[in-house]
Amino acid sequence: MDQDLTNNEMTIEEARKILGKTADGMSDEQLQNQLTMMEFLTESWLDDYEKSIFEGKTLQEFVQS
Repeated sequence: MDQDLTNNEMTIEEARKILGKTADGMSDEQLQNQLTMMEFLTESWLDDYEKSIFEGKTLQEFVQS
């Protein structure tokens, strides 16, 4: 990968490689929106899972208390 690429561009480029033909019809903006949505969902699901284990707190909250 070209070192002059920004982190955002590298993420989009990597996502295109991973998704292959699925990403062919998507603009960079659409792909970035999908990546942002997936990041939000995974963080939300992980927080919910941690709260189910650590007395209603995320791991970070549990460690800090």
